Amino acid sequence: MNESRDFVVIGSGMGGLTVASLLARAGYRVTVLEAHTYPGGCCHTFPMGPYRFCAAVHYIFYCGRGEPIYNFLQKLGLHEHVTFERLDPGGYDHFSCPVERVRFPIPSGLNAWAVSLGDRLPAEREPIAAFFRLIEESVRDLKKLPFDRGLKQRLTAALACPNVMRYRRWTLQDVFDTLNLSPTAQAILATQVGDLGLPPREVSFLAYCGLVSSYGAGAYYPTGHFDHFIRSIEKVIVCGRGCAIHYSSEVAKV
Repeated sequence: MNESRDFVVIGSGMGGLTVASLLARAGYRVTVLEAHTYPGGCCHTFPMGPYRFCAAVHYIFYCGRGEPIYNFLQKLGLHEHVTFERLDPGGYDHFSCPVERVRFPIPSGLNAWAVSLGDRLPAEREPIAAFFRLIEESVRDLKKLPFDRGLKQRLTAALACPNVMRYRRWTLQDVFDTLNLSPTAQAILATQVGDLGLPPREVSFLAYCGLVSSYGAGAYYPTGHFDHFIRSIEKVIVCGRGCAIHYSSEVAKV
């Protein structure tokens, strides 16, 4: 690769594809280096016989009109070519525990989840409502956090974001225990904690808040499979002037 490039992007996961496609669309010469044989990172698709499988992702969020994924695709001119199917708002996820004979649909929106779970566990309606209020308040504070981490900004954050300061070291289990939630309620509320790779006793409560609040506007799956979503972004890059993606190209040194 002796040609001159404006940018070299290491990895064709969603972050790499996003940056590279926007740069290519803006007219820059971009080269993407990918160690794997497929693009997409955790969103990549691989064949097995006559079938195609998405490696890891079962749904994503922020795909509605005017939301970040839609706006990104619009910048690439793909918003009409790559569309999404919204999963059932009444239960886009399902908690199931056959041993306890419990099955519970996770609805879109924190308010809907709070009401639905309160109806299922009426004796815990009040602590469940308090749990979701705490999530909403914490998310509101998280959005106020300044990007600059200087002393002045930290002092400002302490006043403007009280929940962030108070719960910054709390785990999800700490909150469960403080509100005295039952094991059944805890299990249902922790349905998606696997996305963060840690059990409730280790996962940050604030990280959990960011996760569950993201699905408030709905969960989506790309029409025509994730392969269509990824390959459409890939095409923007490889069709750009002076742009390319090199697969099976592991970067050993920067």
